[in-house]
Amino acid sequence: MNNTGRHAYMIMVHNEWRILKLIMNMLDDERNDFYVHVDLKIKEIPYDISKLTKKSKVYLVPRKSVTWGGDSQVICQYELFQAAAAGHYDYYHFISGVDMPLMTADKIFQFFDLHKGNNYFNLYESDEEGLERIKYFYLFQNKIGKGLDNSTIFYQKIRGWTLKLQKIFHMNRLKKVNKKFYRGEVWFSITDELMQYIISQKNFVEKVFVKGWCADELCWNTIAMNSPCADSINNDCMRYIDWNLGRPYIFQSRDYERIMKSGKLFARKFSDEVDSEIVDMIYENVVNDSVDERGSNHKK
Repeated sequence: MNNTGRHAYMIMVHNEWRILKLIMNMLDDERNDFYVHVDLKIKEIPYDISKLTKKSKVYLVPRKSVTWGGDSQVICQYELFQAAAAGHYDYYHFISGVDMPLMTADKIFQFFDLHKGNNYFNLYESDEEGLERIKYFYLFQNKIGKGLDNSTIFYQKIRGWTLKLQKIFHMNRLKKVNKKFYRGEVWFSITDELMQYIISQKNFVEKVFVKGWCADELCWNTIAMNSPCADSINNDCMRYIDWNLGRPYIFQSRDYERIMKSGKLFARKFSDEVDSEIVDMIYENVVNDSVDERGSNHKK
């Protein structure tokens, strides 16, 4: 291992506990630290997350209840990033507990040593549909979530009425914001310079993105593209994600070859309930590759 630097993996988890254990095992390295957030709605965690690694340090950030589409996503993500940023790492990787690394920890380090200073997102300039997510106040989104529960109908009606009123009176939270807005994947790999800039934008996050709807898909992309680091951003988050077959698609064993040939560093999304075999196949490939690397380094 002739590469240098330290990386932080920031992980949000709410299920798929075996996959989390495999992720942390695959990336367990003295140069990597983990910052893990577990949704407060989870009552029982099947093991002590802080003891899953032998080499990496594990930090459990204060838990919050996180709801799909709600500003709880933005708030929780900001606090997760803030916790990691205090460590001033060379790179920060934001992943979920249903992602899988496609390379060994050493190869991931080699990639970022080779591309030092580059930042990796997947984004595009926001259209009007994206801007509508943050132009208005979306009340009760943390209660509504995906709106699949009948108990949220009351809140959905109130939110609908308040949105109509905001449009009638031409409400626009962005009217005095002189920035271009970008949307895309939430997941990224970024330098310490950019992470420190993101953390410095707390007031902007609270003013524009809190009380939005699915605003996390705009928040970090927008801040990054309006930062001093904008020229260093590669429009490729290095995650293999299939939005054509699902929202996103949950990979299965038949997808193994295309996943491993993707050239990406990570892939998502996976589920033991849908297909545990693909999870095992990727895990075994990466672990075996790691064993080969150690053997090769030992011979040298």
